[in-house]
Amino acid sequence: MVNNLQQEVSRAVEHFYQSVLSESHSNDDELSVVLPVIITCYNMILTDRVDDFYRLQRANEDEVEATLLDELQQLSNQHPGYEEWVSIVREDIKRFSSSKYPNACYLIYVTVNTLSSLSFDEWCLNKEHCGGLFFDHLLVTIFNNVGVSSAEFYNSPPIAKLVALLADSDRGMSLYDPTCGVGSFLLSSAKGDCELYGQELNRKAWSIAKMNLFMHNHFDNKVFLGDTLLAPQTSVAKFDRVVACPPFSASVSDKLRFSYDNQRFPFGVPEKKADYAFIQHILSSLKACARGVVVVSPGILFRSGSDKKIRTELIKSNVIKAVISLPSGLIYGSNISSAILILETGREKSDRQIQFINASEEYTVKSRQHKLSEDNISQIISWFQNTQPEKGKVVFKSIEEVEKADFDLTVSRYTFESEELEYRPIADIRSEQLALTSELESLKIKMEKMLNEVSDEPS
Repeated sequence: MVNNLQQEVSRAVEHFYQSVLSESHSNDDELSVVLPVIITCYNMILTDRVDDFYRLQRANEDEVEATLLDELQQLSNQHPGYEEWVSIVREDIKRFSSSKYPNACYLIYVTVNTLSSLSFDEWCLNKEHCGGLFFDHLLVTIFNNVGVSSAEFYNSPPIAKLVALLADSDRGMSLYDPTCGVGSFLLSSAKGDCELYGQELNRKAWSIAKMNLFMHNHFDNKVFLGDTLLAPQTSVAKFDRVVACPPFSASVSDKLRFSYDNQRFPFGVPEKKADYAFIQHILSSLKACARGVVVVSPGILFRSGSDKKIRTELIKSNVIKAVISLPSGLIYGSNISSAILILETGREKSDRQIQFINASEEYTVKSRQHKLSEDNISQIISWFQNTQPEKGKVVFKSIEEVEKADFDLTVSRYTFESEELEYRPIADIRSEQLALTSELESLKIKMEKMLNEVSDEPS
C-alpha cells in the first residue's frame, strides 16, 4: 500500500515538474513563487476550504497573484510562527512579478491548475501525510535536476535517515538543528508531538525549511532566520536531541573570534575554521542527559592548533560517545568524505570509552554516485548498537588510549588491522637472496642454451 502511494506520488511529482518547471529557467526566483503556491493550496485544503482552492484555480491571470497574496496573509493569521515567512514570500512574489521575469501570474496560474489536475485536494484530504510525501519527492526532483543555490543546504534522505536513527529520539522530545538547511534532519528525527527548533543563515534555504515543515504538518515549529554562532535564537541546555550538518570548514569571523560566550564556547573559539564552534554550540544546547549527532568534516578529527586544543578538552570531558567514518560523496553536491560525531551528556563515570566505527566502505553505487542503501544504514546502526568490537570495523578505546594517540580521533587509526610480520634474521634473508640470485643465473644460462639450439636447427 505504501509502495503504491510512493509510486503514485512520484509519478505525480514528475508530471508536476515537467508541467511547471522543466521548460522555465527553473532558478531560485521561480521556486520562490511555485513552492509558496503549493503551501497555500495545501493550507486551503487542510482548513476545509476546497472551494477556495478551486476559486484560485478558476481565477484568471490578472486575478491570481492578488488572490494568492490574500491567501498567504490568511495563512499568516492562522499560524503566528509564519508571519515573518509570509512577509518575505509576499515581497519575493511582488519583486518577481515586477522584475525581468514578468511571468509570476502565469507561474501561479499553471501551478494551481497542475495541482488541480493531480487531484491534490483529494490526496491531502484522504491520505495521511500525502502533502509531505509530495513535497519530499518534489525537493528531491528539484535538487537533482535544477541548479539552485539552495541545493547545498539539502541533505539526501539516506543521510537524514541515518542521522535520525543514531539520534534515536522519542515522542515529546525537543529537537534542534542549528544549521537546519531545508529541514531534512528535523523531519527525519521527529516522532509524534516533538518540539522542533532550528536556525538557518541562508534565507532561501530557511524559507524552504519553513515550507517543508508546514507540508509535514509541523505548523508550530520554531525555525529562525539568522546566524547561529553570532546571534543564536535558542537557549543553552534546552534540547533532548540536536542533529546537524554544519558547513564544513567555514571561516571564523572576527566578531566570533573575540567572543567571550563561555556558556556556548567553554573550550574557546577556534582560530580559523568554525567547525568546533558549531560543535561546542551543539554540546551546550543539550540537556543534562541528551544526545547530539553531527555530520562533520574528517579534518576536525586530526587537525592541530586550536582545533586540537578544543578536541582534547572534549575528549577529556567524556562527551564523545562515538565517531563514525562515512564514504566519500554522500554530502549533496560534494565528493568529499565525511564523518559523524555522536555527543552525549550525562554519561556514566564508569563509561570512559569512545566507539570507533569504520563505515567508509559501506555504500552502494548508483549512477556512478555513492549512496547509502537500506542495508548500508542497517549495518551502521547495528554496529553502533553493538557493544562488542568487530575486526576492522568497530573498536572501543578508552580515553587514556586516545590520549596516548595524541588525542587523534581518526577512525582508521584505531580500526586498521595490520598483519603480524614474521621476524627473520638478516643473515637468513641475505642467504636466501644469494640462493635465489644463483638460481636465476642458472635459469638464464639454460634459457640461452635452448634459444641457441632452436636457432641452429635447419629450417
